[in-house]
Amino acid sequence: MCGGGNQFIFSSLIECLAKNKIDKDDTIIIMWTNVTRQDGYENNVWSRNGNLYNNKKEVLLNDFRGMFLRDCIFIEAAKRLLDSLECQYQFHSMVPIDQFDQYGFSNDTCDILDICKVYNESLKSIKSNMYEIVANCDWQSMPDKIDSIYFLHYSLSNQIKGIKDSYQNLAGANWPSYDDYLSDNSNEPKHISNEINKFKFKDKYNTLTQQLYRLESKKGKNLDLHPSPITHLEYVQKVMPEFKISSDTVNWVHSAQQTINNGEFFYFDEYLAKRL
Repeated sequence: MCGGGNQFIFSSLIECLAKNKIDKDDTIIIMWTNVTRQDGYENNVWSRNGNLYNNKKEVLLNDFRGMFLRDCIFIEAAKRLLDSLECQYQFHSMVPIDQFDQYGFSNDTCDILDICKVYNESLKSIKSNMYEIVANCDWQSMPDKIDSIYFLHYSLSNQIKGIKDSYQNLAGANWPSYDDYLSDNSNEPKHISNEINKFKFKDKYNTLTQQLYRLESKKGKNLDLHPSPITHLEYVQKVMPEFKISSDTVNWVHSAQQTINNGEFFYFDEYLAKRL
């Protein structure tokens, strides 16, 4: 799930083991992420706050060494647990585990040599990372980057459409059409206007259209540096050649990539694993 840190990943492993019988005939593959993430569980859902480097102030308020130690403990615990099950498993990571800034824009570091020494065996079990293998240590070098503006544009457009849907669902018998209401071409009685205005349709519409207008000047300047579906497929093919990927899966990945290239969201099927 997007934004999840290593605490969330480790918790996912534990929940998977609790729900399923894992034995020597199973293979578990885990991709760890950078340590500068904070996970929590609030209001019956995991709060995955993503990379703290998206908010430099948050980074400055956090303890790099503490976060690194915390995640080394998760990785060590996962390794010992999977060793005890005698199942097949592999550890990979999105970036080198000691690279605090996942984008590689900063050289932030701290003294972690003693931690690395204690957890050396589990850290060595991480076979490779996507940052070095497919991005050549530069996310911006990937050929399939997407302008994140298109996703924002798509989201805002859907929200604007949602306002119209809400208006039409709530409309009373004497309400004007939605288009007449927006264009101020309606002459409904005062009490009808007051009834409509309680829902602040026009205020919401104006706010969203202004945001949409401001986005137009930012196209091409907000590249999404997350690995794309094709990049993930390339990584698996390079570092796990022992696994045969079916043509159906390859076609599914390309379909997801095309959807994203079109500036649309790609939604996963509902049958995928559910989390507490």
